[in-house]
Amino acid sequence: MVKELIELHHGHIELINKPQVGCSFTLWLKKGHDHFEDSQLIEPLSLKGDDLQQDYRQMPKTIDDTENEDITTILVVDDSTELREFIVSRLSSYYRILQASNGQEGYAMAQTKLPDLIISDVMMPVMNGFEMTKKLKSSKTSKYIPIILLTAKTSKREIVEGLQAGADDYLTKPFDTSELIVRVKGMIDSRKLIRDEIKLELSKQLTSIKKTSSFIDKLHQEILSQLSNPKLNIESLSTALAMSRSSLNRKCHKELDKSPMQYTTEVRMQHALVLLKNNNHSVSDIAYGIGYESLAYFSRAFKKHNGQSPSSFQK
Repeated sequence: MVKELIELHHGHIELINKPQVGCSFTLWLKKGHDHFEDSQLIEPLSLKGDDLQQDYRQMPKTIDDTENEDITTILVVDDSTELREFIVSRLSSYYRILQASNGQEGYAMAQTKLPDLIISDVMMPVMNGFEMTKKLKSSKTSKYIPIILLTAKTSKREIVEGLQAGADDYLTKPFDTSELIVRVKGMIDSRKLIRDEIKLELSKQLTSIKKTSSFIDKLHQEILSQLSNPKLNIESLSTALAMSRSSLNRKCHKELDKSPMQYTTEVRMQHALVLLKNNNHSVSDIAYGIGYESLAYFSRAFKKHNGQSPSSFQK
């Protein structure tokens, strides 16, 4: 990694090894910036108080419930332990993080853990980032997982190779931490558009349902109206139905023999199955569209309810 960074700055590094004495490294760097191309230079940022406050507001919310399974998960793949730990330290407050040290480990972990986003280095032993990306995008299970590639190589050929492999975004080293966070957040936030689209489909179904005064129908309609909301919980349902939590719990167990959230999951799984069979959306789009934050958590819930994985229902 040091060699890559030195070369990016048009310098070089020398190593002198003296037995019984040790090693010494010499770094040679050119003065000024005339040796850089315009595309390689970044204007320095000078943030004022208002700018910093705005930047803070754009940050994702921190995780406040580590026991919650339905949390956005990011897989970081890099053979450099230092760089992996650096990225983890910057993102772990906002997302659940998984780690792999090469493309082969990353591919295997993506197949079993189904992360919501993958950040991967390109140059790695065993399997490089390009190979891993191509393999992931060829798999029915993982082809919809977005991938950000990190590389010190900035040539058009390298970038094109990454995009041809199926990478969704590219970030060159050394990168600014805030830029990485913003790009990750942008990809995660794009799910809002998916939720809006599926919410519109569900609202059309809702208008076609005949309204009755029965408790079950009211509950079902309320769940449908909030189905795309990841924060849908017993509090929001009890408020919408003008009932206390305990009353809602008792009523659900009496008439449905299940808790409000068990019934909510059942409704979500029913609609997920319909959406999958219609084949108009990817598995990940449907997961986020019906209110899940984690693709892996949705897949486990779907398989438990329907007996098969979501991808098995798509053509």
